[in-house]
Amino acid sequence: MGAGQVDAKKLERLRERYGRPDGDLEADVPFREALKQAVDSDLHQKKPYGDPPTLLDFPHIEDWAGLDVALVGVPMDLGVTNRPGARFGPRALRAIERVGPYHPTYNLVPANVLRCADVGDVPFRSRFSLEKSIEDI
Repeated sequence: MGAGQVDAKKLERLRERYGRPDGDLEADVPFREALKQAVDSDLHQKKPYGDPPTLLDFPHIEDWAGLDVALVGVPMDLGVTNRPGARFGPRALRAIERVGPYHPTYNLVPANVLRCADVGDVPFRSRFSLEKSIEDI
């Protein structure tokens, strides 16, 4: 078989699994179970640009109590020379378009197993003092 060619049997298996009219991955039982966690009763996912952006699309909660996973942004680039921009990292990560909440390795939606939230950014006392910023972190 040359470059760019697909094994006929493999292609047929792919067509059987994914080439159905509904186009869904419903044949994959673990995925189907995770899909139920990721959509509402009408099989609609959350609109990707409908809410303010958060890290991994987790809810924004300022109270850390009871969280299993707290994602916090650290918008600071005082420790680098001639390479500013790290301070924009949390904002950029929040703005990334994500494909969905499903984790294919574990066949689950992490936010349905753990209590997760984006708790915002570290509030820095000074944007000019590296020492104070490190203390704040």
